[in-house]
Amino acid sequence: FNYSNRCECKWVITAPIGKRIKIEFVEMNTEPNRDFVWVFNGRKTLQPNVLAKFSGHNKPPIITSISNEILLWFLTDDKITSNGWKLKYSWGINKWLDGIINPLKALTRLKIRVTAAKLGNSFYF
Repeated sequence: FNYSNRCECKWVITAPIGKRIKIEFVEMNTEPNRDFVWVFNGRKTLQPNVLAKFSGHNKPPIITSISNEILLWFLTDDKITSNGWKLKYSWGINKWLDGIINPLKALTRLKIRVTAAKLGNSFYF
């Protein structure tokens, strides 16, 4: 399935307090410079919260949040669509809270709130 034109989808990923979220894109295939995945620290789409903005076919680098929440915002235009993107996520300890850097652990109880349309028969992140 390709994603739809004129998508405006938001997902909030929330880890426990004191955890940081690591996002690793597995696939990236959007219309270059037209359809974007924005990554924000926290729940608001404010300029100071922008961690990254991706578009195109190159797999983005790993992103780590500053807090325990990340907002993903997928915006598309009304022209060309593609396969979209997939990512995996995990959490770890904030090193500034306890002075320990732990390997990031796979999430077992992550809350995701989908605030926009379902794309086809699957949710695409």
